[in-house]
Amino acid sequence: MDDLRQRLEQQNTARGREWGHLVTERLDAVLSEAGASVLDVGCASGVYVARLQQTGRTCVGADLLMYRSWQQSDCRFVLSDARFLPFASEAFDTIISFETLEHVPGPEAALREYHRVCRKNIIISVPNRDIPPEFARANMTFVHYTDRTHVNFYTLDTLRQMVEACGFRVVRAAPILPVTPALPLIASLGVPLRYASRLARWIRKISPKQYGMSLLVVADKV
Repeated sequence: MDDLRQRLEQQNTARGREWGHLVTERLDAVLSEAGASVLDVGCASGVYVARLQQTGRTCVGADLLMYRSWQQSDCRFVLSDARFLPFASEAFDTIISFETLEHVPGPEAALREYHRVCRKNIIISVPNRDIPPEFARANMTFVHYTDRTHVNFYTLDTLRQMVEACGFRVVRAAPILPVTPALPLIASLGVPLRYASRLARWIRKISPKQYGMSLLVVADKV
């Protein structure tokens, strides 16, 4: 994992800002499905940890990297490999893990750790590997296919199968973060991204063709 840590650190530095932002679909799933105590594996800057603390839940963040924002927070964070969590069995009701398993060599080992450490359920998301035919015909892809830190790629079926093979029962599985094929086309014409995004959102309301950039799974421990 030292090589992965180094590559992630390089990416984080190149971005000029820390990873981590709230996504409505993920947050809504957590607020409706998570228990009173939550472990966020791959927490990055810790935005979900801070938000869940505000709801009265106990929440701890774990990540392979240390983030500057941790030092400015009253929340608890630990450095940890997702496959070797430094917590007792059934230490938390719920484990959340967003856009993390695509980075982890041997993701089944991480899911088995999630199964050991949670009492109730997990809520996870990963990038969607399915590419719309419109994108394929135009030789277009999403950045996660070119990200050197991504070593695993999932469809909704393969993600569901892996989660269930590691001792969970999937109760919800769906694509999230929808975009339409129109967005990259509009942007390619030189339209500024903020205007292209607005136009694409309008098109999305009337277009039956949408693509979920991420996959969200909620699964109970069995």
